[in-house]
Amino acid sequence: MADWKERLVQEKSDLDETLTKLANFMGSDKFLSLDIIGQYLLRMQRSHMMEYSSILEARIAHHKG
Repeated sequence: MADWKERLVQEKSDLDETLTKLANFMGSDKFLSLDIIGQYLLRMQRSHMMEYSSILEARIAHHKG
């Protein structure tokens, strides 16, 4: 596998790990203790991170051949 593709796969893996941690946090009482703006910003961050993960996945799939 080319170096750039290995870095792409690693980036997606790292991002997905961070997304899992964020999802766990968002299911906690600590998340609920944040003010409405803090909760909103984390939801927006998660949304954009999920979109970025999907784009990375598409790029990886596009270069499989």
